[in-house]
Amino acid sequence: MIPVSEPGRLLRWIAAGWGVDMRISSNGQRKPSRLLRLAQRGRALGQGATRVDVSDGEHCYRFLCENQQTLRRATTLLIKEPGTIRWLREQALPGRVFLDIGANVGIYSIFAGHHLGDTGHVYSVEPHLRNAVALMDNIVENRLQDRISVLSMALCRKPSITEFRYREWGTGSSHSQLQNGDPITRQAESVAGELKAATTVDVLIGEESIRRPDFIKIDVDGIELAILEGARGLLSGPHPPRSVQVECEPSNNQRIEEFMSDHGFDLRERHATMAGAKRIARGAQLKDLPHNVIFEPRRLH
Repeated sequence: MIPVSEPGRLLRWIAAGWGVDMRISSNGQRKPSRLLRLAQRGRALGQGATRVDVSDGEHCYRFLCENQQTLRRATTLLIKEPGTIRWLREQALPGRVFLDIGANVGIYSIFAGHHLGDTGHVYSVEPHLRNAVALMDNIVENRLQDRISVLSMALCRKPSITEFRYREWGTGSSHSQLQNGDPITRQAESVAGELKAATTVDVLIGEESIRRPDFIKIDVDGIELAILEGARGLLSGPHPPRSVQVECEPSNNQRIEEFMSDHGFDLRERHATMAGAKRIARGAQLKDLPHNVIFEPRRLH
């Protein structure tokens, strides 16, 4: 198990099965890097994925890590995006429903799944096939099959069959993208592509494929606005989600804020990632960096 204190303290990590200690300071620097080297070695020896347990003192979160990317995602669960963890602790109450759009290998889906109780549920949307398989593996490792459902499809502004381009094959990779016609999705390079079924949040709810979500996270590296446009009915309806967190880029931040305001949501908070916080400390402005924005319905204020 990897016992982990709250962010801001010296963190002590132990890789399950290796017995290797790795300390992570409050600024997220790893000492030593031997853990990542052992991850590579373990795979090269044909030992497959390694189980890594992370504990926050309340729950234990288990992840299968087969490469550096998945290992990094697991070991930085509580410190990479402290604002996201704080938001999940506020929102992931027993009985609530979480829609995690762009779940990757399920780091935040697993975290929320442990907090929602037997009557809550997580819907994890991840179109990258290898990430979706790793996500399902992590669900099984945490015995959360009854609490988390995986949708290995894409979401957009309207239902369609659209090309999905893989930026990388590797498990835990990001920035693969559904080609929806927006300039931001036109990737110069991709390793492969497939025709992917895409739908909308409103269709999923209208067809009762999913329960109406109480809180939503959207982190899809570019088409956040298109996904929000496919959730107009939910956002402006009589039962909007209590909270929506969207990853915003400088190129789409203003349009997302205007869209959410037009649909009855106020901006509650912005928060940076661990990497963003380092750049801000060197003089960068939050608005010029990718960051998360939390919106809440105006009627709740």
